[in-house]
Amino acid sequence: MQVPITSEEDIVKLFNKGDRQAFQYVYRKYYKLMFRYSCSIVNEAEAADEIVQNVFLRILEKNGTITISRNSLAAYLLRSVRNQSMNYINRRKFEREYLERRNAGETVASILPSGRLEEKELEREYIEALNELPEQCRTVFQLSRSEELTYKEIAGKLNISVKTVETQMGRALRKLRIKLAEFLVLVMILIWLIE
Repeated sequence: MQVPITSEEDIVKLFNKGDRQAFQYVYRKYYKLMFRYSCSIVNEAEAADEIVQNVFLRILEKNGTITISRNSLAAYLLRSVRNQSMNYINRRKFEREYLERRNAGETVASILPSGRLEEKELEREYIEALNELPEQCRTVFQLSRSEELTYKEIAGKLNISVKTVETQMGRALRKLRIKLAEFLVLVMILIWLIE
């Protein structure tokens, strides 16, 4: 039987231990604040929602390995949202610049700072990593990135819950990051731009 949550201090203690009830409480309490904060940075409601969902997903993945003091829970969550929102803005800026240069006829190798890999080798590595994903994980990822469907649209198309879509996207991104870690900048291009 779970200990009832009676104070903010109890919530933080349970949250730090990875307790689901405390996690749900924190999610309900802080989601709107985090969403509004992300919206004020990225100016896109759908992107802000995805950013907040990803912050909570990362917390779940850490499964109680983070330690937050009672006075810094909101600060920790808002800092995480700010970091993810800024990453989103930087990624979008990078995508626009990349597409402009690609449309001007430049190759991936000439656009990238390192220039170590040829475009075909880069695509081959990405496709290989993508093919190693479990089928549902790969399908969810491709619907999100290639067809640019929202999590809700993917859930409807595959007849699964939005939560399952979030979980599968988290797994796909984590596995692709691990598989392609040495190609940090290249991964960014492939994940977000190559169809």
